[in-house]
Amino acid sequence: EAVDQKFQEFKQDLEGLRIKRDLTKLGGGKLDRRPSALKITSLAPEICDAGLLKSHFLSFDKQVVIDLNAESASAKVSFQKRHLAQKAMTHGGILNGQKLVMQWDGMLPKQTKADAEPGTSTPDGQPSSGPSADQTVPTSHSFFGNEEDNDGIFPAS
Repeated sequence: EAVDQKFQEFKQDLEGLRIKRDLTKLGGGKLDRRPSALKITSLAPEICDAGLLKSHFLSFDKQVVIDLNAESASAKVSFQKRHLAQKAMTHGGILNGQKLVMQWDGMLPKQTKADAEPGTSTPDGQPSSGPSADQTVPTSHSFFGNEEDNDGIFPAS
């Protein structure tokens, strides 16, 4: 009887391990905190329309949310999952023949000596002369390297 009880406890422990293993396979072990929203700037007047932007990005995510700022000709496009935003960044860069200037929302570029605003200093205290660090730079898939090796945030090394 004691052996049977130990065997039952062993089976329960083994089942618990199987469940944990299965959850890990499903991605239950990692939390992706990277942004899942894109910021689009410099929208041409003919495409500065929330409905038009939504219909364009619905092909990537059925739950996409568009927050349009017509005054600044910009929009925040929020996706439910990071991988959906990545697909939109890679394949959704043209709308009605207009190139969309996109960047990840909520991420500030790392400031280097060459990127620092003229007349300011870089994090290491050196004076700099370059474009403003808050300028938006159009991105393209080829700039970031191979999609399989890289999610498009950082240049491949």
